[in-house]
Amino acid sequence: MELEPISRKAYAFAEIKSKSGIPWRGAIISHRLETPFDSIESALEYMNLLLEATRESQEQVETEIVRTDSRLARRKQALQLVSHKLAKLSSHIATSRCILNDLRMLRRLLLEERKPPEDPSIA
Repeated sequence: MELEPISRKAYAFAEIKSKSGIPWRGAIISHRLETPFDSIESALEYMNLLLEATRESQEQVETEIVRTDSRLARRKQALQLVSHKLAKLSSHIATSRCILNDLRMLRRLLLEERKPPEDPSIA
């Protein structure tokens, strides 16, 4: 059986397909969708926390590199690789934050444009 998620309001529904490909509707996953990605703002907040955690980890690894005995060259190289990967991850997360922020601003712009014009005679 294959599950295909279908989002409806705050609940997740699933369409289950049998091996023959015949869909069976009605399988309801009863948990509410409460993930870090329910909205752009919550995704942005999650990315901020993830970036902070990544940077903290990178600082710890850098400290460990400095403290590593020179006789343990392989360990030092491994820690340097970890540091490089964390720096790369931080860069990707920072880029994702910028994209999320752009999307948030564009959504606000689009929603602002959809508001009906205010009638000056009402004021």
